Amino acid sequence: MADAQEKVGPDPVEVGGESGDGGEKGEKKQRTKVSRMTLVEVEKALEKTAKGMGGMQSRHARALLGRKAYLETVQPVKSKRAA
Repeated sequence: MADAQEKVGPDPVEVGGESGDGGEKGEKKQRTKVSRMTLVEVEKALEKTAKGMGGMQSRHARALLGRKAYLETVQPVKSKRAA
């Protein structure tokens, strides 16, 4: 009867073992929500997304474009000639 309750799946030690991913030391960079990104961060993320995904058709890219449009209406970019 004890055979019917065998463990299925890997041991917890194997899953969370010492893989060297740097999770303990805090080396992992925290991701920023699109709704909290600044205009500069959005532009950098758009460049990275365009390279990585090959265009602006993904849901993430469209969210970034929407955030950029919103930030440009809220905080208009100062022109260089206005100085």
